[in-house]
Formats: sequence, C-alpha cells, structure tokens
Amino acid sequence: CQGDFSYRLPRTFARDEDDAARFHFNAIAEEVERLVRAAQDQEKRLARSVEVLSDALVRVASGDLAVSVERDHLGDPVDVLAFLVNNTISELRALVSEKEKAAARDRSDLERLVQERTRRLEQSEQGFRRLLETAPVPMLVIGLSDSQVRFANRRASALFEISDAELLGRVTDDLFHDR
Repeated sequence: CQGDFSYRLPRTFARDEDDAARFHFNAIAEEVERLVRAAQDQEKRLARSVEVLSDALVRVASGDLAVSVERDHLGDPVDVLAFLVNNTISELRALVSEKEKAAARDRSDLERLVQERTRRLEQSEQGFRRLLETAPVPMLVIGLSDSQVRFANRRASALFEISDAELLGRVTDDLFHDR
C-alpha cells in the first residue's frame, strides 16, 4: 500500500487461504488507517491547542486577565493543560484584584496621612508666624544658602525703615552696612 492506508486488497470470498490472507491484510490496513488518522487528528488538535494556549499566554503577559482557553473536556493532557492555564489565569486575576484593592487602601491611607501632616504643618507655621510677628524685637528669617529674607516682622521693617514686602527676597548684604 506504500503509505496509502486506505488501500484494500480485493476479496473473492472463496474461503480459501488467499482470501483469508486478504481479509487479514484488510483488517490490519483498516486498523493502521484508523491509528494513522487518529494520530493525524491528534497532531492537528495539538497544533490548534498550542496556538490557542500561546495566544492566551501572550494576552495574559500583556495584562489581559479576562482571557480563557476553551476546553473540550476529554480529560487528556491537552484538556488538563487548558484547565490548568484557565485556573492559573483565574488565580492571577484574583491576586491582581487583591493587590489593586490593597494599593487603593494604602493610597487612601497615605492621602489621609498627608492631609493630616499638612494640617499640622500649617498650624505649626501659623503659630511660628504669630510668634515672630508679635515678638518685641526685630526678627528676620533668612535662607542659609542664598541669604535672602524669607520673613520679616513689623519691628524689623521699622528698624530698616522699609515695608515688609520690600524686605522679602532681599539679600542681607544689602541691609547691613557692615557685614
């Protein structure tokens, strides 16, 4: 038959040895043909499964966790692999959802903390400003790196005989005759 597994020997139904040999040859050829077709079908199924699984894994790697692989429920290794991939994607989806919820909670907690600290800092700054403004002596707050006036109270403005607004941003070398 040289690879043509559909080839059959003609039978005479003479019930002789030659016809019995043809019968056995045809039975073996039918079984071989069935096995070859089953192997070819399995090979095609495996190729389709590899393509579907590869596509699903690429989509998952790109962040698409809504993907799932269709199963044929034959219970063979290909079906078990599809089940495991679906299960893994489901677990990843749950894990990502859990992490997103935790991140949202952490972000909310952090925002509350920043608001609270900002409120405290503003209160502290207001208290410090009141302290400086009501001080009985002239006071300047000067930047260490650039020697610019950041704050001046009324007594300092009176001392230098210029307004508070004119003092802000000036360099201390401009205010004093003798460094």
